[in-house]
Amino acid sequence: MTIVTTPAQPAAPTSGPAEPAERPPTPAAFGFAQALVLVAFVAAGITLRLATTMTVRDIVVMIGSLGMVGASVLLIATARTSTRFLKRVIKALAASGSGS
Repeated sequence: MTIVTTPAQPAAPTSGPAEPAERPPTPAAFGFAQALVLVAFVAAGITLRLATTMTVRDIVVMIGSLGMVGASVLLIATARTSTRFLKRVIKALAASGSGS
C-alpha cells in the first residue's frame, strides 16, 4: 500500500486590505422578530379578554390599530433617512390601481 501525499499550498500573498465578499441577497423569511410580534399579539389579546369585558372583535381592532400606528412610526423614521424608499412606496401606491 502506497500513500501519496501532496505538499501544502502556500497562502496567496495579499497586496492590500482584503475586500469583503459580496453576499447574494437572501429572500425574506419569517424570523424571530415576526414570531415575537405574533406571540405578543396573541398574549395581549388573551390577557385583555380575561381581564376586561371587551369583545374579541374590539380587542383585535384595538391591537391592530396600535400595530398600524407602530408601523407608521417606523415608516416615517425610515423615510427621514431614506427619501428614496418613501418615493418608491408612494409610486407603488399610486400605480396599484392602474391595472398594470
